[in-house]
Amino acid sequence: MIKQIISKPPNPYAGYLTASELCERAELRPSALERLASAQLLLPDRDGKYRPKLVGWAAKLAYLLAEGWSLAEIRTWAKGRWSTPNPRQFPPDRKDWSDAGNEKEEKVKGDGK
Repeated sequence: MIKQIISKPPNPYAGYLTASELCERAELRPSALERLASAQLLLPDRDGKYRPKLVGWAAKLAYLLAEGWSLAEIRTWAKGRWSTPNPRQFPPDRKDWSDAGNEKEEKVKGDGK
């Protein structure tokens, strides 16, 4: 009789990052992560952890915050960039997105330095 070896499938979430790991890799301050999460611009996927691919997105958001972009400007850019001729162009030209919303928002430094 042949024994079947039953093994557990690999955990698809094994490489997911904690908030502190994401902040460290993306050079994003924890306070900026909280603000981005409250604006629903950067959210965890599972069990409060983040997909490794979100490091690149978080780094872009950190850059924009460090450049003085408001959350409203970032939100407008994030939603509208796919309707532009080159949606992957980065950094975006702020003047194209600066009329974002009329709400006043406190600017947050995104760099971790």
